[in-house]
Amino acid sequence: MKKTPWFLMTMICVYACDKPVPSNLPPMNYSDLTGQQISFGGRADVDLDGDSIIDVRFSTLLVGDPLAQIDKEKYFAESRGGCLLPLDTNDNAPRMNLGDRILAADFSGHSWLSAASVELVQKVKSAPGSHHWEGKWAGSNHNYLPVQVRKNGQPYNGWIELSVDSMDEKIILYRAGISKIAGREVEAGF
Repeated sequence: MKKTPWFLMTMICVYACDKPVPSNLPPMNYSDLTGQQISFGGRADVDLDGDSIIDVRFSTLLVGDPLAQIDKEKYFAESRGGCLLPLDTNDNAPRMNLGDRILAADFSGHSWLSAASVELVQKVKSAPGSHHWEGKWAGSNHNYLPVQVRKNGQPYNGWIELSVDSMDEKIILYRAGISKIAGREVEAGF
């Protein structure tokens, strides 16, 4: 009799923690990015489809303005090889949430562009010990950067899950997914 409540509790926890996966999505290749951290001065390369070609590079850059006495530590995502990023007219990439649709065609004021570089966030230092964070990805917590890889002229949609940790001053990469079927829309995180 004592085993039954533990068994039921275990089953309830397993069932409750299981995320429902939409059945209409294409099969995906997933990559565990193991919580890789990009602090200022660092970089990380992501190969989405396992072909040993870098698809997205995360990097940083210091931009100083001596007249305004401001330094900006910028954090970027750059598409490489056959990878594209969706950018709006201000060169911003959408910050997507779990389940948001990523379309093969241009979407929501964003166009898929190759050789794209997008500033995710920047730390602005105006005086010793004084700083603040700016950018569309500031404060992001397990959000998704949409990506698209082109193979033989066909688009394969995917995403990279990341967070911006302003307290420890770094970007954290968790995982990535890319569709195994060309031209299909995918959902961020699935």
